[in-house]
Amino acid sequence: MRQDIIKRIKGYNHTALTVSDWDRSMKFYQALGFRFDNEWYHPSGNGWKMAMLTSDCAGQIEFFDRGRDTLPDADARMHTPGCYYRLCYEVNSAGAIDELYERALSAGGSENMPPRPLEGSENGRAAAVYGPDSEVIMFLYGDRKS
Repeated sequence: MRQDIIKRIKGYNHTALTVSDWDRSMKFYQALGFRFDNEWYHPSGNGWKMAMLTSDCAGQIEFFDRGRDTLPDADARMHTPGCYYRLCYEVNSAGAIDELYERALSAGGSENMPPRPLEGSENGRAAAVYGPDSEVIMFLYGDRKS
């Protein structure tokens, strides 16, 4: 019975991020291949700007413009339930790991985990960067065997 409920979920829709610098975050994710889809303001009338960025293969990211004062720093996020963001993307080749890592750094990301072999995989690789608001963007290639 408990397993039947998961079958009601059709699929994953999108990830939502609160961003402190709209333009910086927009440029960063567009450099990784996301494209601007649409922009609107929150229906509550609170003035929050929102936007959706779309990718052909990596889903959608929804931005909320709430400003720096509403965001905990990266260290606090890791220890605050529900506030640590890690976006994990599966890529199509081991070489793409290095390529995406370098592109993310050149677009304003910062180092989290340089490209390295993926533990538990014969041919896998992984890398991760911090995005504009300290969210972690991880790139993975290969099947885990353990």
